[in-house]
Amino acid sequence: TPTTTPLTSPSPAPPVPSPTPTSTPTASPMPTAPLAPLADLLWLEDYPAAESLIRQALTSAPADVRFSLQLLLARVLLAQERYEEADALLALLRTKGPLCPTRPQGAEHQPLLEMGDERGSCLPREVHVLHARVLAARGQYEEALAAYRVYLQDEQAPLAWEAYASIARLHREREEPADALAAYERAVRYAPISEQPALQREEAAYLATLGRLDEALDLYTAVLARADLTPALRARAWLERGQIYAQQEQAQEAYEDWRRAVEEAVHTAGGQQPAQVERSAIPYAYQALVLLLAAGEQVDDYTRGVVDVEAGAYGPATTALVRYLETVEPHWGDGHAYLARALSALGRTAGAIEQWRVLIDTHPECPCWGEAWFALARVYRQSGQDARARALMRELAQHPKAGIALRERARLYVADQFLGEGNFVAAVREYASLAYDAQTPQVRNRAALLTAILSLPERPDIAIQTLEQALSYPLHPNWGPVLRYWLGQAYLDGGERSRAIAIWQELAAERPLSYYAFRAAQRLQRLGEPVPPWTPFIAADSPLQPWLPAPLQVETLVSRYPVPQDVADALRRAAALESAGWEDRGYRLYGTILARLSEPSVLLAVGEFLQTRGYVNLGIRAGLAALDASGQDLRQASPAHWRLLYPLPARRYVQALADEYALDPALLYALMRQESHFATRATSVAGARGLMQLIPSTARDVARSLGLDVQDEVALYRPTLNLRLGTYFLAYNLRRFEGHVYAALAGYNAGPGNAAHWLQRFGKDPDRLLELIPVLETRTYLREVLRQWYIYQAILAQE
Repeated sequence: TPTTTPLTSPSPAPPVPSPTPTSTPTASPMPTAPLAPLADLLWLEDYPAAESLIRQALTSAPADVRFSLQLLLARVLLAQERYEEADALLALLRTKGPLCPTRPQGAEHQPLLEMGDERGSCLPREVHVLHARVLAARGQYEEALAAYRVYLQDEQAPLAWEAYASIARLHREREEPADALAAYERAVRYAPISEQPALQREEAAYLATLGRLDEALDLYTAVLARADLTPALRARAWLERGQIYAQQEQAQEAYEDWRRAVEEAVHTAGGQQPAQVERSAIPYAYQALVLLLAAGEQVDDYTRGVVDVEAGAYGPATTALVRYLETVEPHWGDGHAYLARALSALGRTAGAIEQWRVLIDTHPECPCWGEAWFALARVYRQSGQDARARALMRELAQHPKAGIALRERARLYVADQFLGEGNFVAAVREYASLAYDAQTPQVRNRAALLTAILSLPERPDIAIQTLEQALSYPLHPNWGPVLRYWLGQAYLDGGERSRAIAIWQELAAERPLSYYAFRAAQRLQRLGEPVPPWTPFIAADSPLQPWLPAPLQVETLVSRYPVPQDVADALRRAAALESAGWEDRGYRLYGTILARLSEPSVLLAVGEFLQTRGYVNLGIRAGLAALDASGQDLRQASPAHWRLLYPLPARRYVQALADEYALDPALLYALMRQESHFATRATSVAGARGLMQLIPSTARDVARSLGLDVQDEVALYRPTLNLRLGTYFLAYNLRRFEGHVYAALAGYNAGPGNAAHWLQRFGKDPDRLLELIPVLETRTYLREVLRQWYIYQAILAQE
């Protein structure tokens, strides 16, 4: 039974020896067992426990290793905002630490030091940047500036641009504009091309605060002339340049820039073309729109309405869009769609229904026309008008202007609605018709599957005939396993056991590719039949150590693998950001680097490096990319792939939580992997947060059950808190559904209320329940979590 134990981290795990292949060099000899849990604690952001472990290791570490551990300890202290202690430690490292030598001219990309070199390890020069940040946080600006200048003595320093930008900000704090502007110029000069526009915009904004408006205008103009701006940065630059023009009382120039900011986010050519939206630029476009309207400037109602809807200003949006639709002829059809969205958000259901209907009846040319039918059907069903929703779909299925795919989708909608209402006779009639005459593969296969399931066990002959018909077509890989699995079930229900066993044995041999391969193996076991053997590759833990400075490991990596030069430079910058305590920024840069790699061996090496640094989700991404680049599937994956693709971070902590809540740890790992790929800062489009992807409202309810007060949504990203809340919520669902894992997972994904309704409607049989759930997202979610659960069970059992 879940308890209300206060949120604490389990004690560090006992030492577990980790094999170190001779092919991978290490720093000076040191037993790694005492530090084995360190990577887990850093990933969990359990900084007090990490600090304790580091201090324990420091008592026996060799001198060169001690410096590396002290650097990591300084970062841990900084993360806890213990600036005075971090300052003292970094001051010691600056004066006594073995800093890496400056690279000679022409040898910028040679490794500074091989791990295992008799000279021992060395510290990255970014220790100066880290120290400068600590000093600045303490208000010691002069000392911080000195630390940055020491770092910049190496002109090849990978964070030169960031150091100069930080110097500029410190001079701004000290009200030293000349020095600040000089530092900004150097920051732009040293910055990678991708970083230059943001720095130039920042400098231009600073010039404006100094009242040097003409210079600010010139710089904004230079920024806007660049072709490499993101829509958000361009919209912001237009907005801010317009504000400067307004200060100079150049009203027309200001209005023109603000209009361009609006157009950057919502392309309508002044209402002369259908809206194309760049959502990242909406915040700046909305500010520009407000400024234009406050100045009494006219903005066409169509553009204004679209911007307001995208910004969530539904009241003003309604006013503008009603005026647009009443006064402009001809008008764009999606104006009705935006108005319908605004009215729905305001709770004005009748008005939303009217607008969707007008769009359907009068604007078949609109690209949004097809989706409008389904949007209107959803509104009907949400307001309890199921019959009207069904009638609407039958109308679409016969509409002369609807294409084949749209008509068949409408027919499938009708069948799904009957199914959801529990009218299985009507549902199977609709599905059976589509199973034979639908031309859209997705519709035909779904209809065939549901026809078979609803026919079993009473009419296995119908199920067999329908499934074999579906299997006679070329199939997408996602459809073959499910249709074959149910064909085996149909043969079993029809008394043809040998044919069922043959199908399931063939399917079980495909583990671990699909949920159905594992499910077939389970069914064979229960029938007492032979199961094709399968075991995952289990690789030893990575020999790389998280306490070694990232720049040192990067130098070793780029010296051993064919890493393109631009990627090597980017890796150095990302490693430097990490060493300077900017882990989140390093993470973003590491992510962009992966997209530029294509050699499998390089992807695996970079992935292992990232996984060791605590970027577990980037390790998964690298493993997937390496597998795809090699043209293999998971059956041919090497141990290196498996280590990346199915990691086991914080094993002791997860086991402790699983024990506390009487759960299988393999299920927790499967849930984390599916929900977030182990990304601690993951955020979904629906606002779910963290490792276990909790909606804030759900998290607060769960926290109250545990006696915790979680008002700060940022706290939900803290791994230990997020894991505990998510584990409790999963345990709650399992308890509510009496241990029915499928129903519990459905409740986790779609809400316990929906899961209870589906369980009551479709019964407890897990196979049937999974396939009859009417929400595609939830069906897919269950299949993937269950597949990964079986994989993690095999991994943990083998260990």
